[in-house]
Amino acid sequence: MSGNTRRLDQLTSIRGIAAWWVVIYHSQAFLKDKISPDILNVISYGYLAVDLFFVLSGFVLFLNYHSRVNKNHPKTILIFYWNRFARIYPVHFVMMISYLVLAATFFYFSSSGKPPASFSIETFIQSLLLLQTWGDNDLTWNVPSWSISSEWAVYMVFPFIVFLMKKYLAGVAMHIFLSIFALISIGYIYNILGMASIGSSIAKMAVIRTLFEFILGCVIASVYLNHTDFIVKFRYFGLVIFTSLCLIFVNYKIDDYFIFPAAFFILIAYLSVDTSYITRILSLPLLVYLGEISYSTYMVHYFIYDIFKAGIGTLYEYAGLSHLAISFVVVLLVSIAMHHIIEIPSQKYLRNKFSNRKLVK
Repeated sequence: MSGNTRRLDQLTSIRGIAAWWVVIYHSQAFLKDKISPDILNVISYGYLAVDLFFVLSGFVLFLNYHSRVNKNHPKTILIFYWNRFARIYPVHFVMMISYLVLAATFFYFSSSGKPPASFSIETFIQSLLLLQTWGDNDLTWNVPSWSISSEWAVYMVFPFIVFLMKKYLAGVAMHIFLSIFALISIGYIYNILGMASIGSSIAKMAVIRTLFEFILGCVIASVYLNHTDFIVKFRYFGLVIFTSLCLIFVNYKIDDYFIFPAAFFILIAYLSVDTSYITRILSLPLLVYLGEISYSTYMVHYFIYDIFKAGIGTLYEYAGLSHLAISFVVVLLVSIAMHHIIEIPSQKYLRNKFSNRKLVK
């Protein structure tokens, strides 16, 4: 295996760490007044983990599909769409059914005798079809699936991003130009619309947020494939810039949409070629495994949170750290089960059912 196609365990681990950052972020209500304010402050920025996901997804997809989608062979594009559907939809579907069952239980066990008003048929259909971020809609049911919805929108144009990048991005200078364009675009759009944060107006801004961060990930992958020596040469300079951006954000409170798309862009570029102790730590089997099950973790955790909250009602603010630790264990165990029982088998079945051989015929 060549140097620029080697297994990147450190990036798999980063995905797992990001997923658990989101899990803990959504548990803030349970943590208030129970842990250090400084730690709670770090946790409060967990919404940024999704931006790391988006950049990383662009990197991984470009790396895996840059030579497999071909505009002269439209069926290769269909293969890409089908493979992405097989990857993301089964877990999403199971979670939607789980939420439907949860909504039904409100009829029998809640004091009101009905589910929350946000659990409407209209929003269920939007979420089931992954259309909730294709307009300014409410985010209900399995709330984290909004990012899968926006990714699905970007999947529609991803093959064409690949075609254009392969045709026009010849040298490092053009890659740098495109990355600067993407960074300026996302910062300008959020700023001109008066957004307080990159996490503001999620449904309205999701596709824009995802598109430009996907492009950033694609740029890293293209440089990684074609100009690896450039990343290697400047990797420590990149690490300094990443650290500086984080410090600037902490000390000067510059809007996060000016800081973190660039910071995550540089971080993934650095980690793609890093061979230091950082990568050795991130390549530990446990961390890699957490990354492998991270999609299931991300998709199930909010459901566990909703059950936990529904189960103890208004007492959730008084729940102890031991209760929260139990919920994290449950999230982990359900993630493992979902990954091995639903995610992997269904992905293999769907890909084999409509294999590349059949689609290409």
